[in-house]
Amino acid sequence: MTSATSTLVEYFIAEQGRLSDGALGLLAARAALAGHARWRARPAYSAWHARVMTKVVLVATAEELARIHASTETLALSPDGEEVPANAEPMLLVLPPQPKDVMIDLVGHLRLAPKERGPTPEPVAGPALVLAAAGDLGMHGGKLAAQCAHAALLANQSYGRHSGWGDWSSAGRPMALRRLNSGPLAELAARFPGGAVHDAGHTQVPAGALTVVPVPPWTSASERLIDDGEPW
Repeated sequence: MTSATSTLVEYFIAEQGRLSDGALGLLAARAALAGHARWRARPAYSAWHARVMTKVVLVATAEELARIHASTETLALSPDGEEVPANAEPMLLVLPPQPKDVMIDLVGHLRLAPKERGPTPEPVAGPALVLAAAGDLGMHGGKLAAQCAHAALLANQSYGRHSGWGDWSSAGRPMALRRLNSGPLAELAARFPGGAVHDAGHTQVPAGALTVVPVPPWTSASERLIDDGEPW
C-alpha cells in the first residue's frame, strides 16, 4: 500500500546516446499522452495526475532497456512514438507512476538523461501541437524532456474536449518543438495559459520559471511558430 509520504514518480527511460535533446523532448511528450490513455483509470495514476505529476527521465543501455522492459510493466515506444511489440527493441520506456522507494532497486543505478546535441524531428504534415520551450534557461536532456511531457499532459487536460484536439489525435498527433526566449514565451503563455508549465525549481531552473507553453494545433500561432520559429 502506498504511504501518505511516498512520492509517486513516472519514469521515462531512453536508450543512451540515441536521441538529441529535442528528439527526446518530443518522444517524452508522446509517451506521456500514451501513458495517460493507458493508465488514467488507475487510482495511483489519478492521484499522481491530480497533484504534481513528478517525472524523471533517465538513460540506459539497450541491454538495460530490454531487462527493464522484461521485468516490469512498461509502455515501450519506437523513435517515432509508436508502441512497439514485446519482441522489438524500444527507444523509450515509460513506467506507470509508482512510489519512488519501490523503484529504487530497478532504476536507482541509472543516470539522468544528459545533454545530447543533434537535430529535432519536424512534423511530417498537418496541424501540429507546438511545444514552445524557453531557450534561455539552460534546459537540456532529461529536464527538457520532463517539461515537454508535462506540457503535453496539461495541453490534453486543457484542450482535450476541443474538436480540434480530436482531429489532431486522429491525424497521428504531429508535434513540433520551438525555442523562444522567456519574454516572448511569457506573451505566448498569456494567450494560452491552460497548458503553460511553471517549474517547481528542483533542478536547473528557478522555481516558478515558465519553461514550456503548448500551442494548440488549430491556431494560427501554431502555424506561425512552425513556419517562422527557431527549431530546438
